[in-house]
Amino acid sequence: MFSAPFVEEMVMRYYPKKAIKNKVAYYFFTSIIFGFIHVHSLTSIEALIHFIKYAYMGGFLAYTYLKRDNIWDAIILHSLNNLVAFITVLFS
Repeated sequence: MFSAPFVEEMVMRYYPKKAIKNKVAYYFFTSIIFGFIHVHSLTSIEALIHFIKYAYMGGFLAYTYLKRDNIWDAIILHSLNNLVAFITVLFS
């Protein structure tokens, strides 16, 4: 629940920032990659909706990171998101 957000944020946001200098390209790349990491196939409308949701979340996490240039902001937000999802599933 907490190690996956750390690895994902490092791989999908921290390291690409060193290579991608254009902010628009960075947002696009990290959002699309984040979406595809969480949704492996776009073979249904439901999968497409999930992809859009995750891509949006990826863009928001990228914004969170870039706003203060602190990867820990994105890691903590990502971890909290996973925790809320876990608790929701646990008690539903």
